[in-house]
Amino acid sequence: ERTIHKAYLLYKHIYLKTDSTMGIYDYIFSNAHQQDSADAEKAVRTKFPLLLHEKEQIVLAFKDRGGKGRDKHYFTTHRVLLKDGKGLGSKCKNYRSISYPSIQAFSCDTAGMVDGDVGVTIYSRGIPKIRIEFGKHAVDIFQVQQFLNSHVSFGTAGGSVAVDAAPPDADQKQSGAAKMMHWLGDNAAQIDNKEVESMLKASLPVLLADEKVELAFKSGRDMTVFTDRRYLTVDVQGLVGKKIVFTTVLWD
Repeated sequence: ERTIHKAYLLYKHIYLKTDSTMGIYDYIFSNAHQQDSADAEKAVRTKFPLLLHEKEQIVLAFKDRGGKGRDKHYFTTHRVLLKDGKGLGSKCKNYRSISYPSIQAFSCDTAGMVDGDVGVTIYSRGIPKIRIEFGKHAVDIFQVQQFLNSHVSFGTAGGSVAVDAAPPDADQKQSGAAKMMHWLGDNAAQIDNKEVESMLKASLPVLLADEKVELAFKSGRDMTVFTDRRYLTVDVQGLVGKKIVFTTVLWD
């Protein structure tokens, strides 16, 4: 857990700061930056009065820079709405609508050492997966994570009555040989669910405030977590572990 926590602190220190060179990077790689949601909604209702539902509101709005900079991404009270500008003059526009109940899984990732962006990937019924990449200095990816947390349709899992949340060998010391075998085999070991829950709410704000971690396992730098709302994997990538991918699979 310490490795993951340190990676997040480094990410906040370096990648949430504005840097003029990152504007060029975002332009080249079409990374989206955040817009004022009220201004975005006003523009949409003026240009396309029938696109949004009467009571629908745009909560988060993003626009690509450079390259495919005509594309826009809206997270509304009802859905994820993607605008894809097509053609040289961008007169042809394609809109894709992903309702929150149709979302089965999603992942949010922080920036790495080489790739200068953060992103979200959404998996939903009937629509190929979508990927939105943001400028790391302009978007707090955990804001997007928490927004999806509060809008997707989580199922309920009653696993806590059937499992022991404490590691089975918590009071036993492993021999050096056993630890070496686990390390060589990349075997996952059960870890304390309360500590993981605390970390994923405070240091890494991935879980909901009332969400409970029922089982947690650690393998190398990575974790697998079972909560009462989701199956969560924490994948620490890169040599120094700056990039972290949090993947949520909803319980049915």
